Amino acid sequence: MIDLASQLQPILRRRAAKAFRDTELIPIDEVDSAIEQVGSIVEIDKSGQEYLFQCDVLTDDIILLIAALSAQDTGDARQAIKYLRKAGELADKHNDEQVSTDHAREAQALVEREAVVKAMREMTTQSHLALAALTALELSGDAPVRARPIYGVYKTIASQIDADKLGQRRFKDHLRELDMQGIADGEKVTADSIGGPAWEYQLQVASEIAVEVIKDTARFADIDFHRVSSDRINS
Repeated sequence: MIDLASQLQPILRRRAAKAFRDTELIPIDEVDSAIEQVGSIVEIDKSGQEYLFQCDVLTDDIILLIAALSAQDTGDARQAIKYLRKAGELADKHNDEQVSTDHAREAQALVEREAVVKAMREMTTQSHLALAALTALELSGDAPVRARPIYGVYKTIASQIDADKLGQRRFKDHLRELDMQGIADGEKVTADSIGGPAWEYQLQVASEIAVEVIKDTARFADIDFHRVSSDRINS
């Protein structure tokens, strides 16, 4: 049986131990005697989610890589398990006999994308407005773009959905939050001597993903992003 918990735990940061506190490895023959293949099931935090791997499909290199990828991010053992599960799903999808490093790296990208999309779906209306404005400017080809033009589009979209309009300073806080969440990228640029330094923003996620997530929110369902971006180009 592959003892994933004991192999991952010392590699990850100290908080991995806490994450594995309620982790249990259960031999297959104790779960279902009808299963004849040798392997192990990882049950995470008693959640009922079980991940099955045969003994010969995971190598030490994969476990080390998964742990390293997780350590670069949160250092949390749960993150490593997410990467491992997704890598196994990818290998199974492609009918590959072993989980490879390519599967692991693709799994990391997919898990991170899912996390960003989840964060986007859980944002407040004002954060969605900021994202919608930046997305419209991305579609019009204006990004990277400074906060003032984004604020102008923000007010236009806020009027369309009958939402409150924040002042520009508070609006910039929402742009910074998008940057911190990895949804947008804010970069400090040097302006002329009068204006001083300024910030430019652009999307870090694909614009079509941003549009899809925003339009899934009821208040934004009728927003025509292409019209908003077209109006920006023609203004």
